[in-house]
Amino acid sequence: MLKIKVDKLLKYTIMRLLTALVFLLFLNIACTSEPQTDQSTPEAAAKGFFEALKAEDFEKAKLYGTKSTQESLRDFATNLKMINAEEKEELIAPYKMEVSKVTCAEKSGTTICQLCCNPEFDVELTMVQQDEKWFAQMDFPY
Repeated sequence: MLKIKVDKLLKYTIMRLLTALVFLLFLNIACTSEPQTDQSTPEAAAKGFFEALKAEDFEKAKLYGTKSTQESLRDFATNLKMINAEEKEELIAPYKMEVSKVTCAEKSGTTICQLCCNPEFDVELTMVQQDEKWFAQMDFPY
């Protein structure tokens, strides 16, 4: 009789342990999964890049950028933390535009996207394809 109770207790403990391990596995997968970005076309990547910049979500913007863009953006974001509010507004103003239309075309072997609509100037963004994803190539002032 005592052996039956010990067996049931052991089975119950093992089940609880397995359930906890499965839960931790799913939690780990959810926390380490890569954020979703649409980079299947140069238009989608360009729009996503500028939407992230507009929201000042520089970490998300980095996902849309090439390695050199990521480095430039990191330096830009660091600089923004060290300047006063007025200077910061001046630097980020060009990226606050509402992107309503993106038109991309190949020019001399390079994909260039025109982003519409900033009344002060035209925005051209060079796009690079790597591993079937599109990335923005851009230098930031700092």
